[in-house]
This record gives sequence, structure tokens and C-alpha cells, in this order.
Amino acid sequence: MQAVHRLATAGSVFLLLAAACEKPIDETGSWLQPTVPAFANLFYPACAAASGCPWGEHCDATTLACVATADGLASDFTLPDRNENSESINKDVTLSKMRGLVTVLYFGLSTCPVCWSQTMHLQSLLETLATDGVPGVMALVIDHAQGDGKVWEMARYTRLPILQDPAGETVWNLYRTQVGAVKDTFVVIDANGFVRKSWTTLSIYDNGDNLAALGAAIRDAAK
Repeated sequence: MQAVHRLATAGSVFLLLAAACEKPIDETGSWLQPTVPAFANLFYPACAAASGCPWGEHCDATTLACVATADGLASDFTLPDRNENSESINKDVTLSKMRGLVTVLYFGLSTCPVCWSQTMHLQSLLETLATDGVPGVMALVIDHAQGDGKVWEMARYTRLPILQDPAGETVWNLYRTQVGAVKDTFVVIDANGFVRKSWTTLSIYDNGDNLAALGAAIRDAAK
């Protein structure tokens, strides 16, 4: 009897999720993948004090230039984009080459229906931010080999790059060490490559407060 109840409950959740994710890719909003510069800062500006440097940098006493410190830098990686609806389909995406953009990492599985809805709401958030005048924000979905052959299912709901780790969970393990990454982890990285905010698990598809918190962190990183 309990097993029947669990199946019925699971079926109800799936139907609710299907309703939330009914918007197919050709009806999504106006968000377009932003142009990615090679690096944010080829030359750091002159400075007189640490307060004159961007977040995550300090004023070098010898050169009087703002220089980045290693502490807090997001772990770099290169993975192929497998989303057929993304502008970078089948191209390698390197995090360090996203410098100049605020970048959001979402650790989700292409085999997970809830994750499909998470990506749809993440893209919708980027559309809202762009409309509100917050430019240069990018998001990457980090899948792994468990979802091999299933990326097309998640791709129905988003144009965001879906990066898949052919070696398994290499990038997941990198960020498991740095921020405790598990499924539904979000990481906000500023234009200089520093982790500004992370949530081990964050549900944005069914929680408006969580979605607003993610939006606020992105806005803060874009300042």
C-alpha cells in the first residue's frame, strides 16, 4: 500500500513538473548567449590602495598595480557543450575564457526532470536581468557522463550551454572540494574569475525567495 502511495505521489510530482516545463525551446524568451572576451583584464589599472582595486584584487606595493590573488579563484576547466540549441554546440568551453562576464555554474543532471525546470528558470532569470539592464551574465550547466545520451531532454527547455564531462565527474569533484558541489549547486563567479557566492543546494524552480537570492548575488557580482 505504501509503495502504491509513493508511486502515486511521484506521478503527481512529475505531472506538476511537466506543466511547469511545458514551454519548448522555440517559445523561450529573448536571452541570447553573450559574446565572451578572451580575458577580463589584460592590464590592471594603477592604484594607491587596496580600496582602489576591484573585488578579489589587491594593490601591489612595488608596481602600484591591481593584481589578482589566488584565493577565491574559481577552479578552471574545459568541457564540450552538448546542447544542440546553444550557440556553442560541440565547442569546448573554458571557464577562464569567460573573464569579463559574470558566470553562473549550475550543477544538474540531464537525466533529472527537476533539473530541466531549474535550467529553464535560470535562463528566465538571465532574461529578466538583461531586461533590467544587467548585461554580460552567462550561465553554464555542468552535467556529467551519467547523462550521456540524455542531454537532448534537458535541451528542450534551455539555450544555456550544457557541458558534459566525458571523464565522469572531474569538474564536479573540483567544485566538490572548493564549494561542496552536489546536484543543484549554484556558483556565482564575477568577471575577474572569483567565486562570489555559492549554494550547495538551491531550488529556484519552486521557490521565489531562492530565485530572488540568486538574482541578487548576480547583481552584486556585476557591480
